[in-house]
Amino acid sequence: FPRTKALVEQGHSVIAMGGDVSTDKGPFISPALYHEYSLPTIQAHVKVIHDAGARAIYTSDGNHWDIKEDFFFNSGIDGYKEVDRAAGMTMERLIAEGIKDRVCLIGNLDARFTLCLGTPEQVREEVITTLRQGQQTHGGHILHASHSVHEDVKVENYYAVVEAYRDFFGMEPLAL
Repeated sequence: FPRTKALVEQGHSVIAMGGDVSTDKGPFISPALYHEYSLPTIQAHVKVIHDAGARAIYTSDGNHWDIKEDFFFNSGIDGYKEVDRAAGMTMERLIAEGIKDRVCLIGNLDARFTLCLGTPEQVREEVITTLRQGQQTHGGHILHASHSVHEDVKVENYYAVVEAYRDFFGMEPLAL
């Protein structure tokens, strides 16, 4: 917590916190144990961040539906990074479940399959679909991979993301 306070004092207005709490099949521990042991620490960290004047982004891929209330609402987080489509954390459901109204969603480009195994056209379609869905979120949306842009992401697919994004917002193409 002292490091978090120091980062905000240095001018950081958004603090990414967290770590994986779920797998593709659900949380690492039962929802009851998550509520008892993990949630209080997350809430305390969020409070430190908010009291210092910054926003708290929780990063964790995996399937969080079994801990939805605690993870998204009771934690007090402002954003959720690594929205993991392959684990069932789809924009469609995040919108339907009301999460999009309270939390900024960061991610939902599939870094396991589409970005690694798909074609540039499939990537483009996913980018455009995700951006359209992101426009429905009152909490905000930031286009991002479901995890990271790792070594297995095809270079041409990464460029397809950038090109689709720029095209969607009417920006000039990059000179590659």
